[in-house]
Amino acid sequence: MTDDKELRKGLIRLAYEKPELRETLLPLVSPQKQAHDKEARGTYIGWLEQAMSRGNAKLKHDGKSMRLYTPTDAMGGIYLIEVPTKPLKSKKMNVAVMTPSRGQGMPGESAFLAVNILSDAKIAKSDTYDSALRKLQKALLKAQKEFEKSLEAAGVTGDQSYVYPHLSQEQVHFLQIAPSDAKPFTAKAKGFSVALSWNEWVATHYDEENGAQSGDPSYTRYTSSSSKDARKLFKMLKAQPDLLKKVGQHDFSKWLDQNKLKYKMSFSVWR
Repeated sequence: MTDDKELRKGLIRLAYEKPELRETLLPLVSPQKQAHDKEARGTYIGWLEQAMSRGNAKLKHDGKSMRLYTPTDAMGGIYLIEVPTKPLKSKKMNVAVMTPSRGQGMPGESAFLAVNILSDAKIAKSDTYDSALRKLQKALLKAQKEFEKSLEAAGVTGDQSYVYPHLSQEQVHFLQIAPSDAKPFTAKAKGFSVALSWNEWVATHYDEENGAQSGDPSYTRYTSSSSKDARKLFKMLKAQPDLLKKVGQHDFSKWLDQNKLKYKMSFSVWR
């Protein structure tokens, strides 16, 4: 507990010694929290699901009360998820993300690489969400100091805090926290496919014959209208991967209605 207090004091002291760094440092003392309705997907949850669907993030630690997702490339983000436990003490779970540095090519920028910050943080599977978050905060502060020393040694002057990685936090409804094995996947339908993650699905049907011009086909896009409906379709298609095999684009909306799945539709706009 003493180490936590000293870290907090150090962050506050540095923030007030260097006003230009306050915007970056003070969120580390009290990370930003945003309340979300359970029907609206959290911003950082959305980022993580997109990164996983593209293969840009992987699960490193699946602990009892937290999960740590790390980037598959040097400049990706770090995600820390609070996992619901029984008995459930709160319906709100914390989600933190450390966005990558914008200091590529600058002296000492390697201190901000995710692999180096994680190496310093030494987060373990046994960590709680709070203890893992504190380790990230401490490792980021160390990286910032190393970066400043490198800039000073290279004779670089001026405020360079804009390149710092940012550690931010939000709160989401506990139902938005996917099971560790609920990875994004694609389900095949008749003539199109549906991309699914725990809190969102998207289906796009392209009409090659009725394009406004060559190489610019029109399309119809269906998206989940809520996290609740996204999770329902995710579970249905995970259990029965061929469920949409005989469902064509013109029958898809009817199929969704029959299964009481709410959705939104959008169309291409020719310009």
